[in-house]
Amino acid sequence: MRVMRPPDDHVAYDERRQLLPKGQSQVDKRPQGAYLSHETKLVALVIAGTLLAGLVCLGPFIRPLSERGSVSQVLLASPNPSDHTLCRDGLCFRPGKIQVLPTGNFPSFWTYGGSGPMNVTYDSRSIVINGERALFLSGSMHPVRATKATWEAALDEAVRHGLNMVTIYVIWQIHQPFPDRDIDWSLPGQPECESPERDCEWNLAGSIRSAANRGLFVHIRVGPYVCAEYDYGGIPRWVALGDPEIAMRRPNKAWMERMRVFVTETVAYLTINNLWAYQGGPIVMAQIENELGGDVDASTEHLVKVNSEHRIVDGKLQNKGASELGNATLQDYADWCGSLAASLAPEVIWTMCNGLSAKNTISTFNGDSGVSWLENHGNSGRIQIDQPAIWTEDEG
Repeated sequence: MRVMRPPDDHVAYDERRQLLPKGQSQVDKRPQGAYLSHETKLVALVIAGTLLAGLVCLGPFIRPLSERGSVSQVLLASPNPSDHTLCRDGLCFRPGKIQVLPTGNFPSFWTYGGSGPMNVTYDSRSIVINGERALFLSGSMHPVRATKATWEAALDEAVRHGLNMVTIYVIWQIHQPFPDRDIDWSLPGQPECESPERDCEWNLAGSIRSAANRGLFVHIRVGPYVCAEYDYGGIPRWVALGDPEIAMRRPNKAWMERMRVFVTETVAYLTINNLWAYQGGPIVMAQIENELGGDVDASTEHLVKVNSEHRIVDGKLQNKGASELGNATLQDYADWCGSLAASLAPEVIWTMCNGLSAKNTISTFNGDSGVSWLENHGNSGRIQIDQPAIWTEDEG
């Protein structure tokens, strides 16, 4: 799959040079510190009729705005996207000097951003925004591995190389390294600045706003396991090592309680900052868990119980009627993840990649060839039947 580079005449050469970090040569314009899963390659996100045909993003059908209740701090209404830079309580999004050039069904965030909440749906072939099919080409980038300057330079390069979306992992280990501290959404390398505006903001919300300012949509991957070549896949060491009865990423009560708290706080943070598409923000979809698979071990993993309908039973009832209960399976855990996501953000498109998935999430593909995956309608058996095909990681 070839990544098309947009024409350069929309940004003057001298202006582009000024956007490079100090000391960086004209020969090597690649910013240091903000890349894809393996730090040096862009990962294509593809959704559309076929994996070879293009890219798009998806999600469960969004409820009509009238059914969602009020949305606080929605972008002010105006026919001119450049006017949609203020939330009711302060600066929200501002068009950048370098922006995605929309064409046909390849949109920029500014195609819709600034005109209020976006209505995002999908069918068997693509994602649909406000009634129009949309095609997305994305690169995976990690703001926790960047400074503010290198992050913004990397976003500029993403635009120059023809992307209209970035995929961002939320690295729990970075935001809460110690159990006795609250989650800190700031990012390493906080710049010193006296600006009253958000020009110096360097936190997770700020990194997402920087993408939106350039016309880039966002796919947020919440995890809490994200792999990304981090110890324990980004899960804090105190979670992984602090409880002898915890079994991470399994239907284990101790793990599920910790995961629930982290995912709940993450969704709340993104919601408070008005970053979801239904709020007028750039996040058109989110992923929970990551490449879920393997076997469970009832003898060592302290599994929760499920009833005959495979519903997880409340802990107080687990010792009652034990003969009618069974150990939860990994699929039960996957379904619990989907239910958790939907309960916290029912308006949001949720995905699960390259492994087990919940019924209310879209199963996506990671790998170097998706031919057999497509022919089998994905791991879920639903791809190109009632869900679009999405390629979240090109591992070729």
